[in-house]
Amino acid sequence: MEKEKIDENVIMMLDEIYLQKEEQYSGGRLIGSNELGELYKGVMTFMIVGLKKSKPWVVKAIPETKI
Repeated sequence: MEKEKIDENVIMMLDEIYLQKEEQYSGGRLIGSNELGELYKGVMTFMIVGLKKSKPWVVKAIPETKI
């Protein structure tokens, strides 16, 4: 199977996804907050999409507590 290649001409997109503020215990660790106990309110997602393709590729996703 050949891997899909992204076009050289790309656009960078930013998107913010809002989360339900919640903390869960799973696999021996707390998920949904940072080291200070601040709950994540969303995720900032950095994506690129080729000008000839409509499918974005997520480059980085970062949980956020403040803007």
